[in-house]
Amino acid sequence: MNVLQRLGVLSVVRRHVVMSARSVRLFSSGAAPSQLELIKELRRRTGAGIGDCKKALESSHNDIDLAMQHLQSQALAAFTKEGALSTQGSIGVARRGSRGALVDLSSQTDFVSRNERFSYVLQRVSNSLVADDGVWQHAAPEMAVLEVPPERLENIELAAPSDADANAQVVASDEALASASTIGEAVSQLRFMFKEDIKIRRSVALGVHETRGVVGAYKHGDGKFAALVGLVVDRPNTLTPEQRARLQEIGDRLAVHVVARSPLTISTEDASDDESASAVAVAVTARPEPTAEPLLTPEGGEVDMHALAKKQKPNTVMLEQPFALDEQLVVREWLKQQSAAAGVPIIVRGFVRLERGQTQTASTL
Repeated sequence: MNVLQRLGVLSVVRRHVVMSARSVRLFSSGAAPSQLELIKELRRRTGAGIGDCKKALESSHNDIDLAMQHLQSQALAAFTKEGALSTQGSIGVARRGSRGALVDLSSQTDFVSRNERFSYVLQRVSNSLVADDGVWQHAAPEMAVLEVPPERLENIELAAPSDADANAQVVASDEALASASTIGEAVSQLRFMFKEDIKIRRSVALGVHETRGVVGAYKHGDGKFAALVGLVVDRPNTLTPEQRARLQEIGDRLAVHVVARSPLTISTEDASDDESASAVAVAVTARPEPTAEPLLTPEGGEVDMHALAKKQKPNTVMLEQPFALDEQLVVREWLKQQSAAAGVPIIVRGFVRLERGQTQTASTL
């Protein structure tokens, strides 16, 4: 894959090879378009500033395709200037019923990551990951944690903005962002706007049983940390709207705990042998490891993952940690109280914790 593809610039080129209906009307009227019309069209296509569009058209003698190539060259030079790294950014959080998603969108400066347009695109990308049924078609119905590669996100249809989305009204008049139809196009528009190497570092989705579960979520501050927690009730009946709202509130509080306490597993006592081993294995492999080889003892034997789970220090096991919002109780005791108040046992089925620019920690039962 070449540099242009890696930066997502070609997604904008492909989209604009065929002009929109509006562009066809503009350039097929017989009369040559004015420079103002050309500037407006080039800005609509790329999201670049008015001054940049004007200079690009002047240098290309008002050839709009050459002007686009000029802007792409400028953007590419800006992405790679002075070896700047994409160390800034923010994590977006979205959820819908029994689904949730975290998206880590990077930038080179915090000036960009705090911009309302960056936040707007990040929220729409997160919403799109939750809404896209193609992402979820092979997910296990009871519990699923899905790592979605950035290249898989490129062509996912961009979810329609919600009235509840932050900054939606502020950027509603931005034609460049409004014209984006896929996640890849929206991120590319940000690159053109800010001339920074903006990209999706990673994304992860968590889902639980559709009628018996909910996903709690929490995003800390400016999006450096975020977490999802999947909860289900131990009953066959569908949750009522009131029960779902209460369960989601409990899930949100547990997500705060996951961000604050950084657990690695859910439980080492209530799971079966296979489940406990699986939970620890997920947490271990989610860390940045130099090798994918099995963990070995000093004598060369393979580690018994179930034994490791039983010996694990309580401060890394979620249900045995002091609850971040009430340290007089461990999470297991607090959850037992919530179950009693709800009149039904509540089970933590999985969680995901994501730190900006870092690997995820995930655990499932």
